[in-house]
Amino acid sequence: MLACRCHRGIGQAFGEREVEVQRAAFAAGRVTFHRVDGDIETRTEVAVVTEDAAEVRRVTLSNTGSAIREV
Repeated sequence: MLACRCHRGIGQAFGEREVEVQRAAFAAGRVTFHRVDGDIETRTEVAVVTEDAAEVRRVTLSNTGSAIREV
């Protein structure tokens, strides 16, 4: 599995505060993106099945803080 550290987050493009953690992990037929913005963690997993020309995505949002958040 390969890993890279991304340099600029999408939130920075909109003037929000700097991203605390942002990384991507690559494996055969799959990539996982992980990001932390304060108390919100985002994980996006993308799997590709080339034989069937299919792609599956799963997005997971986690609130690690004590405050209730609305998405």
